[in-house]
Amino acid sequence: EGKAYYVCSENEDAFFEAFYHDLADEEELAGNWPEELPQGVTVSKRSGEESYLFVQNFNEAEIPFNLPKEYCTITGETLSGTILLNPFECLILVEA
Repeated sequence: EGKAYYVCSENEDAFFEAFYHDLADEEELAGNWPEELPQGVTVSKRSGEESYLFVQNFNEAEIPFNLPKEYCTITGETLSGTILLNPFECLILVEA
């Protein structure tokens, strides 16, 4: 049961972005973040007694990043609105 896709060709990044975006929509996959992420930024979620969001900037430059609601970091700092992610920063947010 399930599906497999085999792509045996050289394609531009735009092809893969569209392919995976359409595939995620088709399969109704929910992401870890409610908004589209900036290029080079990922959000991973780890759940246990509490849920943590790992926001990682893989860019060599600062990136503006929008927080759609107020979050606390693991150090207790409260963040909201648009923040700047430093190059290669990993920000850990506690999900309420």
